[in-house]
Amino acid sequence: MNINSKNGFSLVELLVVVSIISVMLGGTFVVFSAGESSWCTAEAGIALQESLRRTLDHVTMELRQSKTSQIQVFDGTGLNSSDIIRFSIPVICHNGDTLLDGSGDVAQWGATLRWGCRDAACMDADDSCTTADYEYIEYRLAAGDRLVRRVLDGNFDEVREDIFANNMTDFQITNGSVLSIQATARVPTAMNRVLTAQTTTSLFVRN
Repeated sequence: MNINSKNGFSLVELLVVVSIISVMLGGTFVVFSAGESSWCTAEAGIALQESLRRTLDHVTMELRQSKTSQIQVFDGTGLNSSDIIRFSIPVICHNGDTLLDGSGDVAQWGATLRWGCRDAACMDADDSCTTADYEYIEYRLAAGDRLVRRVLDGNFDEVREDIFANNMTDFQITNGSVLSIQATARVPTAMNRVLTAQTTTSLFVRN
């Protein structure tokens, strides 16, 4: 009988196997982490771009109802040197009225108390056309990286403020026959990275 026969692995062999497995697991973890980071970043980027697009779609939807003489842009006067835009749109100031008068012109310029309202209940406080209770819509950046929609009366006093978008870091407007709006947003990803996105839209403004 051979008493020198081996029935197991030596310590050196075990150390080699453990080292190989550790390297393989480490490589797998690095590849998995890189893939997860890329996926999270891509997902956050898509969500951020979509949020910017929806925000600018809503802003331009209101601006398309306005015209050059009703739009004011305050360059660099907002938070962090961002721009402020203030304008009026056609409103209904009395139940049963229409947006246009008998000549086909806008009957009353003013503001809607909330975005998307379609009747006098949210366009006028006293159901009377003798006063414009809500006269201006204003978009500006506010503290906490928020884009807010403000409704102002004829004295520029705030009637209502709504948070329109979050994570907004800049808001720039170039005024003219073609109005250009540029919005910048920033959001942290799940992997503790900061992702920044920027979207620009342009629209023709009526004279």
